[in-house]
Amino acid sequence: MRRDPAADGRFFYAVRTTGVYCRPSCPSKRPRRENVLLFATALSAEAAGYRACRRCGAESERARRKRAELIESTCRLIEASVQTPRLDRLASFAQTNKHHLLRTFKTALGMTPAGYHRWLRRKKLEQGLGRGESVDSAIYGAGYGSPSRVYERPARLLGMTPAVYARGAPRQTIRYGFATTEFGLLMVAATQLGICAIEFGRDREELLSLLQRRFVNAELIATNARLDAWISAIAAHVAEPVADLRLPLDVRGTAFQKKVWDELQRIPAGLTVSYSELARSLGEPRAARAVAKACACNPAAVLIPCHRVVGADGSLRGYRWGEPVKSRLL
Repeated sequence: MRRDPAADGRFFYAVRTTGVYCRPSCPSKRPRRENVLLFATALSAEAAGYRACRRCGAESERARRKRAELIESTCRLIEASVQTPRLDRLASFAQTNKHHLLRTFKTALGMTPAGYHRWLRRKKLEQGLGRGESVDSAIYGAGYGSPSRVYERPARLLGMTPAVYARGAPRQTIRYGFATTEFGLLMVAATQLGICAIEFGRDREELLSLLQRRFVNAELIATNARLDAWISAIAAHVAEPVADLRLPLDVRGTAFQKKVWDELQRIPAGLTVSYSELARSLGEPRAARAVAKACACNPAAVLIPCHRVVGADGSLRGYRWGEPVKSRLL
């Protein structure tokens, strides 16, 4: 076997042991002949369960369009379903196999089709309660079979019971505290589940006002021993960012934002990626702008390391806490 750029586009080869398909010119290590399968198109390789090689960019434009159409049509079907649709039925509707659908959907949205349906129901429940509907009406309107399904795990769904959420979460407690850094004040806020906000600012009033606007009806109270320890760890990391910092998070965002934030946490300390590289790692090579917007909405500086994303030319741009902070964290 030899690499032949002239053969690109004529066929693709897949490797059984890696589950990846490539162009004939791919610079990756040559596979053993007995592990190689040949396909006429990228679509046929994907239909057989293989994923595109990121190194040689094997996925064709037509395959990308087909993948986007598959995800969009599946989302529309899930959105129209009251009950969680079965994976095999979704695959049958999309005229593909369920393993390919599951892998493609999860790569694009960061969750399974069933997880997307659960997320949609939760959003409908939040919207119903926010409009002032009764708790039972909001629960049934969101597609839950009975109130018990919601009350079994209220903390996972809303962070509180539906009744408390409907009243604007007046008793939800968020603790906050401050630390002084070379860049000004650092504010850290946390729920009982984990850190929900990390901000840099000039003074306490400014930062506390920001927190109040973000969590309008929550009860904001001063720090405790657990939060003090987290604040100290974050401040020390800002002063000397030599390794990854892992602390529990409780942040909320859209499905795409959470997918971007999860991917950011996989970037090792000391490394940087461009917005386009991050988009490609998410399986969305054309979503660089959407990725940049998700980074700009990051609620927890440092812990969700959006500072590790730089411009294509390596420039330190697009960091809402300022280039000096970004430069220091890198």
